[in-house]
Amino acid sequence: VWDDSLIETAVERFYGSDVESLLDAIQSNIT
Repeated sequence: VWDDSLIETAVERFYGSDVESLLDAIQSNIT
């Protein structure tokens, strides 16, 4: 189960400002 705070922390830690690209990749994998 993905927790929103966990995702945000991971994004900030590993992706920094490249959040939109990460979210696009996640959504592409889900759909």
